[in-house]
Amino acid sequence: MKKILPPAQKKLIPQTEEFNAQTVDFSFAGPLKMFDKMQRENLNAVKAVAKAKKQITAAARLTAQAYQNKSKIIFIGAGTSGRLGVLEAAECPPTFSVDYDVFTAVIAGGKQAVFKAAEGAEDDFLQGQKDFLKKAKKGDILIAIAASGRTPYVLGALKAARENGHKTVFISCSDTADTSDADIFIYLPTGAEVVSGSTRLKAATATKCALNMITTIAMALSGKVYKNLMVDVKASNDKLRNRAVRLIAKGAETEESQAFALAKKTGYNVKAAIVMAKLGVSFKKAQALLAQEKGFLDKVINE
Repeated sequence: MKKILPPAQKKLIPQTEEFNAQTVDFSFAGPLKMFDKMQRENLNAVKAVAKAKKQITAAARLTAQAYQNKSKIIFIGAGTSGRLGVLEAAECPPTFSVDYDVFTAVIAGGKQAVFKAAEGAEDDFLQGQKDFLKKAKKGDILIAIAASGRTPYVLGALKAARENGHKTVFISCSDTADTSDADIFIYLPTGAEVVSGSTRLKAATATKCALNMITTIAMALSGKVYKNLMVDVKASNDKLRNRAVRLIAKGAETEESQAFALAKKTGYNVKAAIVMAKLGVSFKKAQALLAQEKGFLDKVINE
């Protein structure tokens, strides 16, 4: 493997480290005004996401392509950014019924850093490189997350990914981000934080919104959503089994009693149950039709 060296560090202050002129009196404001100030900044975070529409949808298409090619989507970050990647990777399997290694996350400092800060780990460029290459195989894509855009661990992963032929997405809240190894750069201009430098606040809020959009749009493009229904839900507990029955009733346009009967017959397979109700076929035939159309329910029932 070609030796990969860290980029030269620029002396630039990330936007997330700037001082917020709107909250200089925050600690003296009292709870009600504190709430107002934070809520205003939260709304600004959501507005920032809208400015990255083109880049977010491009990342979603790339993610869908990777999934359909049976490749992995690897999230990498440090601190709060790393935890957001962990959260996204953990939530996709039960929501969309994908294998747990399809969306995978790497955080600087390892698994223990999810619960206990490993602050020094983010400074290790070469470890970021090693951690990505240890996880990645040909065709896998990287979604790198760094609010400041300058985290050495994350930049190391990006450099390693690009040098080894992987497609890369970089999410940052700073216009000073090092984007030299990003195929798609998602810039979320959230600005200075309510509490200076605390990127777990609106930078994290905007990043979570962007991640939600990338994975949800990608899974919808991959046949994991029908209309606005979560039809590939894994019914692994009572709450989710009840949800599956409601989804069958809605998707099949039938009574919940019939939906429950179909759920029992299919092992709470929402897609198959809807096909059975819509087309009047057996469970086995419904499964075959769905396999033929690669899981796209709308194609099976001609909608």
